[in-house]
Amino acid sequence: MRRRLVVLAILASLGADRAGAQEPPSPGLRYDAGLDVPLTVVGLAGTLGPKLLSDDTGPWACRWCDRDSAGNDALNGLDAAVRRHWRWDDVNRAHRWSNATLAVSFVAPFGAFAAARGGLGDGFGREMLLVVESSALTLAVTQGTKFLFRRERPWAHAGEVPAGERLGSRDSALSFASGHASLAFAFAVSTGSLASLRGDDGKEWVWASGLAFATATAYLRIAADRHYLTDVLAGAALGAAVGWAVPRLIDRRPDKEQANVPIAERETPVPLFSLALGAGRVGSAGSAVLVTGGVQGGGAFVSATWGF
Repeated sequence: MRRRLVVLAILASLGADRAGAQEPPSPGLRYDAGLDVPLTVVGLAGTLGPKLLSDDTGPWACRWCDRDSAGNDALNGLDAAVRRHWRWDDVNRAHRWSNATLAVSFVAPFGAFAAARGGLGDGFGREMLLVVESSALTLAVTQGTKFLFRRERPWAHAGEVPAGERLGSRDSALSFASGHASLAFAFAVSTGSLASLRGDDGKEWVWASGLAFATATAYLRIAADRHYLTDVLAGAALGAAVGWAVPRLIDRRPDKEQANVPIAERETPVPLFSLALGAGRVGSAGSAVLVTGGVQGGGAFVSATWGF
C-alpha cells in the first residue's frame, strides 16, 4: 500500500508561530519597595505636614481673594456663573454627598479592577499599594497648592457661612485646588492605568466606574459651595496626572523586563520555526508530526510532537 509524504506547512520562519496558542494570564504588576515606599512616605508627609505645622487658632487671610484693590468683587465670570447655577440650597447635604461619592470613587474601580483581573490573587495587594502611593502623592501636591495660593472659598467670599464653618478659619482660605476632586481622579486614573497596563478584558469598566464617581464628586464640591469650577478642574488635572504617572514611573510589567533581555538569554522558550509533516493516504486519516526549533536560556532547542 503506497504511502505519500505530504508537506502540510512551513510556519513562521525567523519569527514565533503563535497561531492557536492561548495568551497566558496577565502578570501581576510589581511594587518596587525601594522606590514606592519612599514616595508614599513623602506623599503622606507632604499631606499632613502643612496642617500640623500651620496655626489654625488665629485668623487666616486669603492671598487669592477674588477682589480688587478697593475690596470690590472681582470673581471671574465663569466661576460666578457656575456657582450661581450649580450651588444647592442645602449646601451641607451636597457636602455629605460629596464625601459619600468620594468613598465610592475608590470602592467602585477597586471592585471593577478585582473583577477584571479575575480575583484578589496574583499580587493584587501590591497593585493596590500603587493606588495608595498615587493618592498620597496627589494629596501632597494638592495640599501644597492650597497653602501656596490660599484662595478664599466660595462661601467665605460671599459671606454665606455653612453650619460647622467659620469666617477667618484656615479652611476658609484653602479653596484652590479641590482635594476631593484630586483624590477621586487619582483613584480613578491610577486604577484604570493598572488595568490597562495589565491588559485586562474589563479595563473599560474600571475606567468608567472610577471616572463617573470622580466627576460626581467634583460636581458636588461646587454644589456644596466649597469650591469653584476652576478649583475642581485643577484638582481633577492634578489627580489624573499623578494617577497616570505613578504606574508608569518604571515599567510595572514583568514581561517587559523579559523583553529587554537578548533573545538568546531568555528563560522562556522562543520558537523560531515550526514544520508540520503528515503521512498517510490522500483523503484518509494518517499521522502528523510537528517539529519546532528555537532558543532558550542561551542555547538552541528542537522539539517534536506527533499524533494519529
